[in-house]
Amino acid sequence: MIIVLSFEMVSCYILDQSRRRSKLGLLRLAAEFEHAAKHDALTGLANRREAVEQLENEFQRYRRTQRPFSVLLMDIDLFKSINDTYGHQAGDELIVLVAQCLREQCRRVDTPARWGGEEFLVLLPETGSTDALQTANRIRCAIESASVTVDNRTVGATVSIGVGTIQGDESIDRLLQRTDEALYRAKEGGRNLALPAGN
Repeated sequence: MIIVLSFEMVSCYILDQSRRRSKLGLLRLAAEFEHAAKHDALTGLANRREAVEQLENEFQRYRRTQRPFSVLLMDIDLFKSINDTYGHQAGDELIVLVAQCLREQCRRVDTPARWGGEEFLVLLPETGSTDALQTANRIRCAIESASVTVDNRTVGATVSIGVGTIQGDESIDRLLQRTDEALYRAKEGGRNLALPAGN
């Protein structure tokens, strides 16, 4: 009787431990899938889907509190030329380099994201136009002074940045459109520039 009872207790303990391990494994797997769904595989930054969600959250906060927020849209200058000259590995390494600079230059409350290809977006909560432009120029200078080594060659990059701050009752789409227009002007104006969005 004691042997049977001991056997049952040990069996229950083993089954319980096995269930706990399985549950922890499933939770870990779910967390990995959730992270993958929200982050860019190459850079580890938020992906476009996550950035849009964070933008919407910040927009709703703005509507409640009227505290402004800003966005930066940036492109790596002459990226196609870099790829053609140094190869796609160099292009990928520069994308990772820009992502690293964004992580270093942004606050914890900011959301740097890979917006697509060589384009990035940074959401700056509770940030007005003056501070946003200063942040953009700090990021621009950090990227300009960084470089990667590919096949014993030093490869650097610059970025052009459009800087937009939410105004009145405009929509997120309108804010992004104005910011994208500023980015276009920065590229047309000679690149390696950060320019504020117009009205």
